Amino acid sequence: MARTDYEKMSEQVQKRINEEPGIADPSRISVRTEKAGGLLNRRRVIILEGSISNEAEGERAAEVAQAVLGGSDAVEIENRLVVPLI
Repeated sequence: MARTDYEKMSEQVQKRINEEPGIADPSRISVRTEKAGGLLNRRRVIILEGSISNEAEGERAAEVAQAVLGGSDAVEIENRLVVPLI
């Protein structure tokens, strides 16, 4: 089965996050894509999930994703990264 452009985008975002020096442990971040919205208003969403050390890492991950997507309005980024309470 061929990968979709959205799967390729997801993989590229994951790769760039893994290479980002501003994120202490990128292995705790996963990137996936899903369809969202109603039947007539379907759109793709790139979802960032996992745990991060601080809010700055979450912001950096979202910035990296936005840079990979090139500001495309066709794909939305949903940041579900959390800083665990210890």
